[in-house]
Order: sequence, then C-alpha cells, then structure tokens
Amino acid sequence: MATVNDEIRLKFFELLSEYKGHPFHFARSILGMHLIYQGQKKIFDSFEGNNVTVVTSGHSTGKSATESALALYWISTRYKARVIVIAPRRRVVGGV
Repeated sequence: MATVNDEIRLKFFELLSEYKGHPFHFARSILGMHLIYQGQKKIFDSFEGNNVTVVTSGHSTGKSATESALALYWISTRYKARVIVIAPRRRVVGGV
C-alpha cells in the first residue's frame, strides 16, 4: 500500500477546503452526483449541522451512495481525518 506524504495531503486538503460545511455541493461538484433525491438532500443538509443524523431504512433509497459520499466528503475536507464505517455484516461495508 502506497503512503501519501503530508505535503500532498495538505495540498489536497487546501484544494477542497472551500467545500467544508457544504457536503451537498461536494457531492454534486466533486463526485458528480447529479441525481440526488430530496431525501438524500435532507441527509446531506442534516449531516453538517447536527451531531446525529438518523435515516430511516428502505430499499433503493440512496442511503449507501449518500453514506459513501459523506465519508469521502469528511476525509476530503478535514486534514488527516479518518472515517469508520460499520455494518452488521462485512459484505454490507464492502458494498459501500
């Protein structure tokens, strides 16, 4: 596994720092998520402004895509951030 030195990491962070506080815009602009449903937008909006965001379950509602986008958003807009993703089964996390 290749490692990223601090200089590269800091440059990456500086380029994306304008998106800090704006996960919806990060998902659209950086990740190219143009088909964002109203429910997904609510998740993005809730994520930055609250300590806890609760999402009701359902099939094919975009939860995994939103979770993946938020994980990428977090590690891209916070210097040396880490994201821990948990699930009841390994295959669930592997799919994200």
